[in-house]
Amino acid sequence: MQPKTWIMLIVGTLVTGAYLILSSLIRETETIWLLTRLFGIISFITLFIVVLLGEVRLLSKDKSKVTLFRYHKPLAIFATYLVFLHFISAVADDYKWGRGLQFTQYLGFSFGDQWLVLLSLGTLAFYLMLIIGMTSATKSIQLLGFKRWKIIHFLSYAVFVIAFIHSVNLGTDIKHSVLAPYLKPVILTMFALVTGLLLVRAVAWTSIFEDQWEVNLAAVLILFILVLSAMIAQRTIGMERTLKETSARAATASISINAQEERIALLQARIDALTGSGGAAAGKVE
Repeated sequence: MQPKTWIMLIVGTLVTGAYLILSSLIRETETIWLLTRLFGIISFITLFIVVLLGEVRLLSKDKSKVTLFRYHKPLAIFATYLVFLHFISAVADDYKWGRGLQFTQYLGFSFGDQWLVLLSLGTLAFYLMLIIGMTSATKSIQLLGFKRWKIIHFLSYAVFVIAFIHSVNLGTDIKHSVLAPYLKPVILTMFALVTGLLLVRAVAWTSIFEDQWEVNLAAVLILFILVLSAMIAQRTIGMERTLKETSARAATASISINAQEERIALLQARIDALTGSGGAAAGKVE
């Protein structure tokens, strides 16, 4: 293991230890909730960059030109620590999410309802990241052999997909916050980009592409198709949601009108009754 890697691991461990202490002090404040969300967003973006760098390098005919790939491993380590900080924040949180949960429910084996399943998926992604990280050391690769290591490394795609499902369904800033209209399209675009590059890579394995420009063109076309499909799907879903909301409002308005009509009819009946009883009383007096 290179000295730089050791330094990153030591610094990451020290920061994690310090944050464990800090999280215990702010666990009942809004800060812990905000930090949970922040670590979640940054870790997903970092994971996306890690996967993207790997895909770009694999699709390049001349891999030596992909100089940015040198950040692949440091960013992967950084993403793993960020996910762990996200996990610590969620467990420590007594302000919002964590008040009704037990520690064991964060360990990835709780499937009592949909929310717990999505929560467990996030923990599962972290476990897979640890497996990928521990088997990516030079000695581990030598021990496993390159082919076995490569198979294990394919789990990074599973990590990204699971993290995407976890984020889109549980992420406050993707679903409910003021950032949602801006952040959700970005997250969806990231997923589409990784999916597109993976499809291009699958096609490239068939040796159809001979030049780099063909690979690039295929990547652009597939990405365009995926983004266009996602936009159409989102537009359709939005129209259906609007239609349902309009129908619900119309039904509510109809119920309200009927209720008002019933009240008016009841008041009219009372008025008629009072008028009739008043007339009868006047007749008796005469």
